[in-house]
Amino acid sequence: MVSAGGKRPRGRDPISMPAAAIEAKRMGINCVVLKNGWDGFHLKPDDHLAVSASFGRFIPESILGQLVYGGINIHPSLLPKYRGASPIYSTILHDDAEAGVTIQRMDTTEFDRGKALAQGILSLHGDEKYIDLRDKLSQGASSMLDSVLNQSLYKRSNPGHGSERTIFGTLTDTGEFRENRDAPLPIPVASWARKISPESASIVWETMTSRQIYNTTRAFDHAWTWINGKKVFLYNLIPLQQWLDQSKADVSNDICDWNTMQPGQFFLYRKKDFLIKTIDSAIVVLGGVQRQTGSFVPALEWAKTFNSDLFGKHKRRFMLSPGLHVTKNRKGESLPLLSPYSSFP
Repeated sequence: MVSAGGKRPRGRDPISMPAAAIEAKRMGINCVVLKNGWDGFHLKPDDHLAVSASFGRFIPESILGQLVYGGINIHPSLLPKYRGASPIYSTILHDDAEAGVTIQRMDTTEFDRGKALAQGILSLHGDEKYIDLRDKLSQGASSMLDSVLNQSLYKRSNPGHGSERTIFGTLTDTGEFRENRDAPLPIPVASWARKISPESASIVWETMTSRQIYNTTRAFDHAWTWINGKKVFLYNLIPLQQWLDQSKADVSNDICDWNTMQPGQFFLYRKKDFLIKTIDSAIVVLGGVQRQTGSFVPALEWAKTFNSDLFGKHKRRFMLSPGLHVTKNRKGESLPLLSPYSSFP
């Protein structure tokens, strides 16, 4: 059973099928797609346990109560940390050193409040992108689910026979769950992973560090900002120091220049590397730029289209945020603005 989520048709186009439904059809598995709540849904006599993952709908007591073992849910965080709809995004945006998976008994009143049956922790390297982390956690969750089912942890304990057992362990990069019965995980502080919106990928030059901007592109595969009142998307950004470590470049002669620049101003290093000043250092654009209504353009090519005059004797262009003074070049011309916006238009 899969949920069609909040998808709506465009014009006369039909609602697109969820990926899980497409895969179920490919594998010959019977699949029910919910479009309007639980209308028309009926359990079968041999349905004993519900297992959900990224389902997006609350399963009511009227359904769970009919199942012998109720339901269990797979959640990609170490609950109670990052309850809610976007735990993987939150893990990356907060630059966490660890991620994890919790398999919990479904609560009949709230999301992500059930008894944990299994928890696995994954150590992060700090450069994982959303798709990479999602896939690692999915593989680890599959291994954890095997353990939960094989050990019958989903079965409710009888009253007076002790509490339900929780298993703990670590997840490997290859998706293996290594159980460690003697080392329960420390209970993290409860938090809520707020719903992601287009604004979540915006750059606020006045407050965001290079690492925070990098984390944004790891989470969303891009970050966006404004130039001359138009939205632009930036791809494959990396903090300056990380780029220096990888490329062995030396910008020591330019430090006195860009240390006095405002966050959001940019320049070309040696006429080929596109750097943008941040509040703590600089960010390097390795990918490219795309306007909201345009096509993808490599970073260097995009920069040159602004004003080729500035890529000889004048090596800097400037991108300013609202409230800062407008900088002019040596000809007295105002330079274009690249700035964030306080809310998604």
